[in-house]
Amino acid sequence: NININKAMRGSGTASLALEYGQSGVAAGNLATYNVKAEVDLPSGNNFSTKLGSDGGVTVYQVINSLGAFNSTTGNDVQGLEGNLSGNYVLGSNIDARATGSWESGKGFMPIGNDTTPFTGTLDGLGHEIIGLTINRPEMAIGMFGNIGTGGAVRNMGLGNVSVAGSVAAYASSSYAGIGALAAVNNGKIDNVYSSGAVHGSGYINMGALVGTNAGTVSNSRAAGTVLATNYGAAAGGLVGLNTAGGLIKSSSSSVAATSTHYLAGGLAVVNYGTISDSYATGAVSAGSIGGSYGGGLAAINHYDGVVKNSYATGNVTGTSGLGGLLGRIESRGTVDNSYATGNVTGSSRNIGGL
Repeated sequence: NININKAMRGSGTASLALEYGQSGVAAGNLATYNVKAEVDLPSGNNFSTKLGSDGGVTVYQVINSLGAFNSTTGNDVQGLEGNLSGNYVLGSNIDARATGSWESGKGFMPIGNDTTPFTGTLDGLGHEIIGLTINRPEMAIGMFGNIGTGGAVRNMGLGNVSVAGSVAAYASSSYAGIGALAAVNNGKIDNVYSSGAVHGSGYINMGALVGTNAGTVSNSRAAGTVLATNYGAAAGGLVGLNTAGGLIKSSSSSVAATSTHYLAGGLAVVNYGTISDSYATGAVSAGSIGGSYGGGLAAINHYDGVVKNSYATGNVTGTSGLGGLLGRIESRGTVDNSYATGNVTGSSRNIGGL
């Protein structure tokens, strides 16, 4: 493995090639590289990786600029839309506050969608995108509209985001979601964090990091607030809906998750997949509509959903279907080696369920 634990400041004509697992061939090789500090690099094809002695070299485009509204250049952040299968890294922190004035306040245009998802790789190399603003009445709202199967985002942060959206009609599509990083994730998200505010209304799942997760979210975290308003809008501290096959592991949230009418969960709203080795510490406030649920970790652990080695410490308030860990567990849902310590306060049935 290669472990980067202290900042590396490359400038001028600097480039970086990471070659790991070189004592064996690429097949079956579990070596990796871990980024725990910033790696600065100049723009261009100045970063590459190689796994195993016989592995191929993957070259990445280094990005150091936000780009302009609707850019498709492939060499700035907004321009990733122009090459959805490319390999990219951030060579520096990116100031995205200008997006607040784009398209009369609608802001950043999400990268990829359900028809043409992002299937490339974005590695932040320890950097942060600061002040990203999105305010769009669409089905898929986030920096990425859809991270597709095979797509990957890792080693980066989204700081002080402002993400908002609304869905007027019932969003039966699995591609509906609101999240700072991604509306929908079918790929791999690793070592990513977000902070700021996520707000949505209508029939939609929202999370501080990901709206709907059908892939993997690992070693990631979120802080700030998530607010869901109007009936049908659900608020999750890290992820909104974790679908069957979706995995959340070694991740956390300190987000205050509030739904004024419907479901709220400290880490996720509804879990059909697996939540493992994760925790939530933020306060949860569930809605007032009958049938609403609120849980310190998740509002509902559905059918074959699995929760293991996880906990919640945030206080939970609402009217019905509340629990320190989970508001509701369906018949086939399982919970193993998990606990909650927060206070549960409500005024109706099923208070303090789990």
